[in-house]
Amino acid sequence: MRVSGASWSGGFPYIAGYGVPTGAAQLAPLPWFNANKIFISFSEDVSIQQSDLSLEGVNVPSYAFSDFSYDSASRTAAWTLTAPISRDKLRLRLADGVR
Repeated sequence: MRVSGASWSGGFPYIAGYGVPTGAAQLAPLPWFNANKIFISFSEDVSIQQSDLSLEGVNVPSYAFSDFSYDSASRTAAWTLTAPISRDKLRLRLADGVR
């Protein structure tokens, strides 16, 4: 999983996005602000919809998405938030029905 922002510019990691670490490191603060895009890549082709991901926060109980796309060639789903993420502690939930 990685995040990026529409206002981010420059070279890597701005183009590719920031890869969110796994394990205990995933609880560390993001080193950039104004993230408004979430990308999840899968190991195989999946059937997925915009509603299959929810983003919940402490300060913002439920973040809304304005756009969604899925690229079957790269097996990557992309969600765009209606507003950039502000200072918050987040939980992403991917629906069990993603196949």
